[in-house]
Amino acid sequence: MNSPEHPQSERHILSQINIAELKSTNTFLISETNDISVLQSDNGKRYVKRSLADYENNHTVLINYLATQEFPAVGFVGTVRGRTMHEQAMHMRRLALLRLGSAVPVYTDETSMLYPYIEGETLRAKLEQGETDSILPTLNSIKRGHNLGLRHGDRHPRNIIIQPDGNVMHIDFEVATHGPDAENLELTHLIYAMAGVSSKFEETTALVGQFTEDQRDRYDWGRIAVLMQNYDIYLREHPVGKFKKTKIPRLGEKLPFVLNTIAR
Repeated sequence: MNSPEHPQSERHILSQINIAELKSTNTFLISETNDISVLQSDNGKRYVKRSLADYENNHTVLINYLATQEFPAVGFVGTVRGRTMHEQAMHMRRLALLRLGSAVPVYTDETSMLYPYIEGETLRAKLEQGETDSILPTLNSIKRGHNLGLRHGDRHPRNIIIQPDGNVMHIDFEVATHGPDAENLELTHLIYAMAGVSSKFEETTALVGQFTEDQRDRYDWGRIAVLMQNYDIYLREHPVGKFKKTKIPRLGEKLPFVLNTIAR
């Protein structure tokens, strides 16, 4: 029985990838179907047979290998279904951030971070037909201020609006609250959206996010700051119409319960 690190399995997966072709584009898409992964670039696509049943391992192998190749990807897109698959996709996203750096965000069609409100089956069909232009916004459109529609499955739609302002990138977001688990899952998506998209702004030195007062103390924003260690992170809040801007600690420190606020 093959272990997740079995070299033959890894070679089998990697032997079917045309790395040179994929390197010629800035987008790397992974579309997961029942028995294959579709690796697609602007120049074409390659089908990779899944030699292991483990969804996560296949993509771990790909990410590990692409990290050694300095692959200039803008995004990984994986189509997943169900909570278990969703959690694995989140793990894949973390791996890419750790191994490839925050310049390579990872998205899934369930959250639709790059393409507002496109259902999984629709996205899968578009990917397999090579329709990438209608799905992925250009880097320039993001720099101009792009509205990213988010979904958690078929529920909880909310928006992220990214707008550069000098050397500060403003992120306005709304997190739907449907219990601690749902909120944690959604915020995790938001964290990686912030970490990934922030890297597109070379001049960005700070992130500013709108966050509700009751949610601000609930998460380890210091840990998020470590993922985005090139930036100072602020939370912009609008409780009862008042404006506050709170700097988030660096170096993994916990956000203190009592926040010092900075007037804009």
